[in-house]
Amino acid sequence: SLGTTMIIYDLAGCEVTRMETVNSMPSAISGPASVCDTNTITLFDPTFGGAWSSSSPLIDTVNSTGVVYGMPLGAGTTIISYTLAGCSATWVVTVNPYPAPIGGPGIICGIGNSVNLTDINGGGSWSSIPTTVVTIGTSSGVATGAALGTATIFYDIAGCVVTRVETVNPFPAAITGPGSVCDTNTITLMDATPGGAWTSSALTIGTVD
Repeated sequence: SLGTTMIIYDLAGCEVTRMETVNSMPSAISGPASVCDTNTITLFDPTFGGAWSSSSPLIDTVNSTGVVYGMPLGAGTTIISYTLAGCSATWVVTVNPYPAPIGGPGIICGIGNSVNLTDINGGGSWSSIPTTVVTIGTSSGVATGAALGTATIFYDIAGCVVTRVETVNPFPAAITGPGSVCDTNTITLMDATPGGAWTSSALTIGTVD
């Protein structure tokens, strides 16, 4: 039971003693079991007066109010303790890495066309909203235009998510006009899709306005 007792050690009538105290264990810790690096979660213990600590401050830290901070690049698992009068309740917290920024083209030219999106942090899953504009392979990262407009792309690793906007633009119509021109002369090319800009791949051969 809770309280204090005297412990006696006797050797041939000669005794040494010590006081031993039985304290109550803190209540169980509650809260999230994972956090993304550079993010925070809050743990709770209803037993008043204890102190929080982390078994590995290089992975995460915890302050006096139970706020756990995932250290940058501190992916791994640690034990968070809440200690009161020498008695501890513990809670395992996993720190997951944030994915890197999403790579790949930000524009899909034409409905039905696709681009490959990538993230150097593998093992995550892809999704998009709305899927009526862009669909994406859950594991492949292949994004396909379903309608003109914009969609948000999500890449998720264990609940740590990065996002990017993907735009589906109309594909210009085929260019029409002559296929050759004499030097110092001009020709006119046309495209039925308005609003675009003309460029030449070799300005020393031909320019276009």
